[in-house]
Amino acid sequence: VEVTQLQNTVRELQAAVFALQQPKPPPSSTSTSTRSNNLFVSVPASVLPPKTKLHWDICEFVTHLQAETHSRLAAHTAVSRFCVSAVQALWPRAQVRPYGSFVTGLSLPSRCVGVLEGRNAIKETWQQHLARKLRSESWVVPESVKTIPNASIPIITLVTTAPYHVRLDISFEGPGHNGLATNDLVHSFLHQLPALLPLMLVLKTFVIDRGLGVAYTGGLSSYALLLLVTRFLQEFEVTNRTCHPEAVSTQCNLIVSSQSRTDFGTMLLGFLYFYGSKFDPRQTGIR
Repeated sequence: VEVTQLQNTVRELQAAVFALQQPKPPPSSTSTSTRSNNLFVSVPASVLPPKTKLHWDICEFVTHLQAETHSRLAAHTAVSRFCVSAVQALWPRAQVRPYGSFVTGLSLPSRCVGVLEGRNAIKETWQQHLARKLRSESWVVPESVKTIPNASIPIITLVTTAPYHVRLDISFEGPGHNGLATNDLVHSFLHQLPALLPLMLVLKTFVIDRGLGVAYTGGLSSYALLLLVTRFLQEFEVTNRTCHPEAVSTQCNLIVSSQSRTDFGTMLLGFLYFYGSKFDPRQTGIR
Protein backbone atom coordinates (compact mmCIF):
# COMPACT_ATOMS: atom_id res chain seq x y z
CA VAL A 1 0.00 0.00 0.00
CA GLU A 2 2.83 2.42 0.87
CA VAL A 3 4.50 1.75 -2.49
CA THR A 4 1.24 2.48 -4.32
CA GLN A 5 0.75 5.71 -2.40
CA LEU A 6 4.33 6.75 -3.17
CA GLN A 7 3.80 6.05 -6.88
CA ASN A 8 0.64 8.14 -6.84
CA THR A 9 2.49 10.98 -5.15
CA VAL A 10 5.25 10.83 -7.76
CA ARG A 11 2.70 11.04 -10.56
CA GLU A 12 1.05 14.03 -8.91
CA LEU A 13 4.45 15.75 -8.66
CA GLN A 14 5.22 14.94 -12.29
CA ALA A 15 1.98 16.58 -13.36
CA ALA A 16 2.72 19.65 -11.25
CA VAL A 17 6.29 19.94 -12.58
CA PHE A 18 5.09 19.60 -16.16
CA ALA A 19 2.54 22.37 -15.61
CA LEU A 20 5.17 24.67 -14.11
CA GLN A 21 7.52 24.07 -17.05
CA GLN A 22 4.98 25.21 -19.64
CA PRO A 23 5.46 28.69 -21.17
CA LYS A 24 3.57 31.27 -19.19
CA PRO A 25 0.97 33.38 -21.04
CA PRO A 26 1.66 37.12 -21.37
CA PRO A 27 0.65 39.12 -18.31
CA SER A 28 -2.84 40.57 -18.33
CA SER A 29 -4.70 43.13 -16.29
CA THR A 30 -6.57 40.40 -14.43
CA SER A 31 -6.25 40.63 -10.68
CA THR A 32 -4.34 38.00 -8.73
CA SER A 33 -7.51 36.80 -7.00
CA THR A 34 -9.18 36.14 -10.35
CA ARG A 35 -6.22 34.20 -11.74
CA SER A 36 -5.89 32.06 -8.63
CA ASN A 37 -9.42 30.71 -9.08
CA ASN A 38 -8.36 28.62 -12.08
CA LEU A 39 -7.11 25.39 -10.50
CA PHE A 40 -7.03 23.30 -13.67
CA VAL A 41 -4.23 22.83 -16.20
CA SER A 42 -3.88 20.68 -19.30
CA VAL A 43 -1.19 17.98 -19.10
CA PRO A 44 -0.44 14.88 -21.21
CA ALA A 45 -2.27 11.72 -20.21
CA SER A 46 1.08 9.96 -19.69
CA VAL A 47 1.81 11.97 -16.54
CA LEU A 48 -1.70 12.26 -15.15
CA PRO A 49 -2.38 10.70 -11.73
CA PRO A 50 -4.55 7.56 -11.85
CA LYS A 51 -8.06 8.98 -11.90
CA THR A 52 -10.99 8.29 -14.21
CA LYS A 53 -10.97 9.72 -17.71
CA LEU A 54 -14.17 11.56 -16.80
CA HIS A 55 -12.26 13.37 -14.04
CA TRP A 56 -9.74 14.78 -16.50
CA ASP A 57 -12.46 15.53 -19.05
CA ILE A 58 -14.18 17.63 -16.39
CA CYS A 59 -10.91 19.44 -15.63
CA GLU A 60 -10.45 20.27 -19.33
CA PHE A 61 -14.07 21.40 -19.62
CA VAL A 62 -13.81 23.68 -16.59
CA THR A 63 -10.55 25.18 -17.86
CA HIS A 64 -12.23 25.99 -21.17
CA LEU A 65 -15.28 27.52 -19.47
CA GLN A 66 -13.19 29.65 -17.12
CA ALA A 67 -11.08 30.97 -19.99
CA GLU A 68 -14.19 31.86 -22.00
CA THR A 69 -15.84 33.48 -18.98
CA HIS A 70 -12.72 35.55 -18.37
CA SER A 71 -12.79 36.74 -21.98
CA ARG A 72 -16.36 37.98 -21.35
CA LEU A 73 -15.48 39.87 -18.18
CA ALA A 74 -15.09 43.24 -19.92
CA ALA A 75 -18.54 42.92 -21.52
CA HIS A 76 -20.15 41.95 -18.21
CA THR A 77 -18.48 44.87 -16.43
CA ALA A 78 -19.58 47.35 -19.10
CA VAL A 79 -23.19 46.14 -18.97
CA SER A 80 -23.20 46.43 -15.17
CA ARG A 81 -22.10 50.08 -15.50
CA PHE A 82 -24.83 50.75 -18.07
CA CYS A 83 -27.39 49.26 -15.72
CA VAL A 84 -26.25 51.46 -12.84
CA SER A 85 -26.64 54.56 -15.02
CA ALA A 86 -30.14 53.56 -16.17
CA VAL A 87 -31.37 52.79 -12.64
CA GLN A 88 -29.90 55.94 -11.10
CA ALA A 89 -31.44 58.06 -13.87
CA LEU A 90 -34.80 57.05 -12.36
CA TRP A 91 -33.78 56.84 -8.70
CA PRO A 92 -30.55 58.80 -8.02
CA ARG A 93 -30.15 57.41 -4.49
CA ALA A 94 -30.46 53.78 -5.55
CA GLN A 95 -27.53 51.41 -4.98
CA VAL A 96 -26.95 48.80 -7.67
CA ARG A 97 -24.84 45.77 -6.77
CA PRO A 98 -24.10 42.49 -8.57
CA TYR A 99 -24.94 39.18 -6.93
CA GLY A 100 -25.21 35.49 -7.74
CA SER A 101 -22.96 33.46 -10.03
CA PHE A 102 -21.32 36.56 -11.52
CA VAL A 103 -19.86 37.36 -8.09
CA THR A 104 -19.15 33.82 -6.86
CA GLY A 105 -17.32 32.63 -9.99
CA LEU A 106 -19.93 30.03 -10.89
CA SER A 107 -21.26 31.84 -13.96
CA LEU A 108 -21.23 30.43 -17.48
CA PRO A 109 -19.99 32.52 -20.42
CA SER A 110 -23.42 32.71 -22.05
CA ARG A 111 -25.47 33.36 -18.93
CA CYS A 112 -26.71 36.48 -17.21
CA VAL A 113 -25.31 38.98 -14.76
CA GLY A 114 -27.48 39.32 -11.66
CA VAL A 115 -27.99 42.89 -10.45
CA LEU A 116 -29.69 43.91 -7.22
CA GLU A 117 -31.23 47.38 -6.92
CA GLY A 118 -31.67 48.68 -3.38
CA ARG A 119 -34.08 51.46 -2.37
CA ASN A 120 -35.70 52.50 0.87
CA ALA A 121 -39.22 52.44 -0.55
CA ILE A 122 -40.37 50.01 -3.24
CA LYS A 123 -43.59 50.68 -5.10
CA GLU A 124 -45.58 48.09 -6.98
CA THR A 125 -44.88 49.89 -10.26
CA TRP A 126 -41.08 49.73 -10.05
CA GLN A 127 -40.86 46.99 -12.67
CA GLN A 128 -42.93 48.89 -15.19
CA HIS A 129 -40.97 52.12 -14.72
CA LEU A 130 -37.59 50.47 -15.02
CA ALA A 131 -38.64 48.20 -17.91
CA ARG A 132 -39.85 51.24 -19.86
CA LYS A 133 -36.55 53.01 -19.21
CA LEU A 134 -34.49 49.99 -20.27
CA ARG A 135 -36.38 49.58 -23.55
CA SER A 136 -35.23 53.06 -24.52
CA GLU A 137 -31.54 52.33 -23.86
CA SER A 138 -29.29 51.85 -26.90
CA TRP A 139 -27.45 48.92 -25.29
CA VAL A 140 -30.66 46.90 -24.74
CA VAL A 141 -32.58 44.80 -27.27
CA PRO A 142 -36.05 46.38 -26.66
CA GLU A 143 -38.15 43.29 -27.39
CA SER A 144 -36.02 41.21 -25.00
CA VAL A 145 -37.10 43.19 -21.92
CA LYS A 146 -39.53 41.07 -19.89
CA THR A 147 -40.96 41.53 -16.42
CA ILE A 148 -41.59 38.46 -14.27
CA PRO A 149 -43.90 39.85 -11.55
CA ASN A 150 -45.20 36.50 -10.28
CA ALA A 151 -41.82 34.91 -9.52
CA SER A 152 -40.88 34.42 -5.85
CA ILE A 153 -38.42 37.28 -6.42
CA PRO A 154 -39.89 39.56 -9.15
CA ILE A 155 -37.29 40.34 -11.79
CA ILE A 156 -36.69 42.07 -15.09
CA THR A 157 -34.78 40.03 -17.65
CA LEU A 158 -33.22 41.35 -20.86
CA VAL A 159 -30.54 40.80 -23.48
CA THR A 160 -28.01 43.45 -24.51
CA THR A 161 -27.03 44.41 -28.03
CA ALA A 162 -23.76 43.70 -29.84
CA PRO A 163 -20.92 43.63 -29.05
CA TYR A 164 -21.91 42.67 -25.49
CA HIS A 165 -24.56 39.93 -25.91
CA VAL A 166 -25.12 39.62 -22.16
CA ARG A 167 -28.27 38.27 -20.48
CA LEU A 168 -29.19 40.42 -17.49
CA ASP A 169 -31.51 39.81 -14.53
CA ILE A 170 -32.49 42.77 -12.36
CA SER A 171 -34.30 42.47 -9.04
CA PHE A 172 -35.10 44.79 -6.14
CA GLU A 173 -33.91 44.32 -2.59
CA GLY A 174 -36.66 43.34 -0.19
CA PRO A 175 -37.54 41.17 2.83
CA GLY A 176 -37.50 37.97 0.75
CA HIS A 177 -34.34 38.75 -1.22
CA ASN A 178 -31.13 37.24 0.20
CA GLY A 179 -28.88 37.75 -2.82
CA LEU A 180 -26.11 39.70 -1.07
CA ALA A 181 -26.03 37.42 1.99
CA THR A 182 -25.98 34.41 -0.31
CA ASN A 183 -22.76 35.68 -1.93
CA ASP A 184 -20.89 35.09 1.35
CA LEU A 185 -22.53 31.71 1.93
CA VAL A 186 -21.57 30.43 -1.52
CA HIS A 187 -17.99 31.65 -1.12
CA SER A 188 -17.75 29.69 2.15
CA PHE A 189 -19.07 26.53 0.43
CA LEU A 190 -16.52 26.92 -2.37
CA HIS A 191 -13.73 27.24 0.20
CA GLN A 192 -14.85 24.15 2.14
CA LEU A 193 -15.62 21.93 -0.88
CA PRO A 194 -13.05 22.13 -3.72
CA ALA A 195 -15.15 19.83 -5.92
CA LEU A 196 -18.13 22.20 -5.77
CA LEU A 197 -16.90 24.54 -8.51
CA PRO A 198 -16.21 21.94 -11.24
CA LEU A 199 -19.38 19.96 -10.49
CA MET A 200 -21.51 23.11 -10.52
CA LEU A 201 -20.14 24.28 -13.88
CA VAL A 202 -20.73 20.87 -15.45
CA LEU A 203 -24.23 20.46 -14.00
CA LYS A 204 -25.30 24.04 -14.78
CA THR A 205 -24.30 23.48 -18.40
CA PHE A 206 -26.16 20.15 -18.40
CA VAL A 207 -29.36 21.70 -17.01
CA ILE A 208 -29.29 24.80 -19.24
CA ASP A 209 -28.62 22.81 -22.41
CA ARG A 210 -31.86 20.95 -21.72
CA GLY A 211 -33.89 24.12 -21.20
CA LEU A 212 -34.31 23.51 -17.47
CA GLY A 213 -32.25 26.35 -16.03
CA VAL A 214 -35.01 28.90 -15.34
CA ALA A 215 -36.86 28.54 -12.04
CA TYR A 216 -39.95 30.60 -12.90
CA THR A 217 -40.74 28.33 -15.86
CA GLY A 218 -40.47 25.17 -13.77
CA GLY A 219 -36.74 24.59 -14.06
CA LEU A 220 -33.95 24.38 -11.49
CA SER A 221 -32.36 27.64 -10.39
CA SER A 222 -28.61 27.94 -10.00
CA TYR A 223 -28.99 28.34 -6.23
CA ALA A 224 -31.22 25.27 -5.91
CA LEU A 225 -28.67 23.25 -7.87
CA LEU A 226 -25.89 24.55 -5.63
CA LEU A 227 -27.75 23.35 -2.52
CA LEU A 228 -28.18 19.88 -4.04
CA VAL A 229 -24.50 19.60 -4.96
CA THR A 230 -23.31 21.03 -1.64
CA ARG A 231 -25.40 18.60 0.42
CA PHE A 232 -24.19 15.65 -1.64
CA LEU A 233 -20.52 16.67 -1.28
CA GLN A 234 -20.90 17.22 2.46
CA GLU A 235 -22.25 13.68 2.86
CA PHE A 236 -19.58 12.36 0.49
CA GLU A 237 -16.78 13.84 2.62
CA VAL A 238 -18.29 12.71 5.93
CA THR A 239 -18.69 9.15 4.65
CA ASN A 240 -15.12 9.03 3.38
CA ARG A 241 -13.69 10.30 6.66
CA THR A 242 -15.60 7.84 8.84
CA CYS A 243 -15.24 4.64 6.79
CA HIS A 244 -12.38 2.27 6.04
CA PRO A 245 -9.61 4.14 4.13
CA GLU A 246 -9.31 1.57 1.36
CA ALA A 247 -12.95 1.20 0.34
CA VAL A 248 -15.97 3.17 1.43
CA SER A 249 -19.59 2.83 0.36
CA THR A 250 -21.43 6.13 -0.09
CA GLN A 251 -25.17 6.66 0.05
CA CYS A 252 -25.11 6.17 -3.72
CA ASN A 253 -23.90 2.56 -3.39
CA LEU A 254 -20.67 3.58 -5.13
CA ILE A 255 -17.43 1.94 -4.03
CA VAL A 256 -14.89 4.75 -3.73
CA SER A 257 -11.24 3.83 -3.25
CA SER A 258 -8.77 6.05 -1.44
CA GLN A 259 -7.36 7.10 -4.82
CA SER A 260 -10.69 8.40 -6.12
CA ARG A 261 -11.86 10.52 -3.21
CA THR A 262 -11.02 13.66 -5.17
CA ASP A 263 -12.13 12.19 -8.48
CA PHE A 264 -14.63 14.62 -9.98
CA GLY A 265 -15.88 11.93 -12.35
CA THR A 266 -16.79 9.61 -9.48
CA MET A 267 -18.46 12.48 -7.64
CA LEU A 268 -20.48 13.53 -10.70
CA LEU A 269 -21.76 10.00 -11.30
CA GLY A 270 -22.52 9.66 -7.60
CA PHE A 271 -24.53 12.88 -7.64
CA LEU A 272 -26.59 11.80 -10.66
CA TYR A 273 -27.18 8.34 -9.23
CA PHE A 274 -28.18 9.57 -5.79
CA TYR A 275 -30.67 12.24 -6.88
CA GLY A 276 -31.87 10.20 -9.85
CA SER A 277 -32.42 6.88 -8.08
CA LYS A 278 -32.15 7.16 -4.29
CA PHE A 279 -33.31 10.57 -3.12
CA ASP A 280 -37.02 10.75 -2.25
CA PRO A 281 -38.27 14.39 -2.12
CA ARG A 282 -41.49 13.21 -0.47
CA GLN A 283 -39.56 12.21 2.64
CA THR A 284 -36.47 14.44 2.63
CA GLY A 285 -35.93 18.13 1.96
CA ILE A 286 -32.79 20.18 1.33
CA ARG A 287 -32.54 23.83 2.25
